[in-house]
Formats: sequence, structure tokens, C-alpha cells
Amino acid sequence: MLFRSDPVSTRHPAIEYATRPVTDAVAVLNQRIAAGDVQLDFDAGPQGYLRSVLKALDVPVESQLLVFSETSLQSEFITPQSPRALYFNDTVSVGWVRGADALELAAWDPQQGIQFYVVDQKAAQRPHFARSQRCLECHEGNLTSGISGLLTMSMLPL
Repeated sequence: MLFRSDPVSTRHPAIEYATRPVTDAVAVLNQRIAAGDVQLDFDAGPQGYLRSVLKALDVPVESQLLVFSETSLQSEFITPQSPRALYFNDTVSVGWVRGADALELAAWDPQQGIQFYVVDQKAAQRPHFARSQRCLECHEGNLTSGISGLLTMSMLPL
């Protein structure tokens, strides 16, 4: 096994995380929404787009995990009483927190690796999943060999 002590930059020509086109499931869903082929339903209750996004990405509700870690772009909403719910299939993860402003998504792109997205939890005619560079603050570094990646850690909730 080759071990690199110096992380590869996401700006490396082989990666170009922020500039190369992506073809992951969320990017494809974005294109289908923009073309008018798919419309997401917004639940005015606390779930917002959650159920509609899970259905559009073929992510089973039964895959739900509750994560008690306060690590997220929306950490102010995460507590042991209101954990972050993660839903997933083989290529997409969807993160939802009760009362939070957005859904967080991670999608595997065959050329670019893991791509991170957020979508506002506000009703819109054509919601847009925006790629998030902020996610890379945690999801890019020595633990992920310097490229975007997923992390699993064990932590004690406060």
C-alpha cells in the first residue's frame, strides 16, 4: 500500500474539485429540475424537501441513521434531543436536522469522488442543489488523503 504523508490538493489537475463538471446523482437531479423534468414537493412541516429528495434520489427512508455528533454546517440545530438524521444508498447520503435551513448531501461522482451539496429548505419552483466548498473544511484533509471524502468517527455526545 502506498502511503502519502503530504495530502493531494483538490486543485490538483487530476481532481480540480471546484471546476470540473460532475455527473453524480445530485448533479443529474439538478439538471432534471432545471429542465422541468422533475418537480420536488415541499412539505410545509419540518421535513421540507426531505421526503421528495429521498424519493428523487432513490434513497430509502429505512436507511436512516441518527447521528448525535454536532459536526455539520448546521451544528447549532444538532443536540442529543434533536440528532442529525442521515439517509443513504450506494452513491448518495442526505443529512437532515429538524429546524435547520438546508438539507446536506454527499454524492459519489465517478470522476471527482465525493461531492458536497446543500439545498435550502424553502419552497421554490425549481430548488437548486449548490455545491458546498464549506463542507471541505472537515471533509478534505489528512484523514481523507487531501481529497474530498467521507468520515466516520466515534465521539461522545455532550
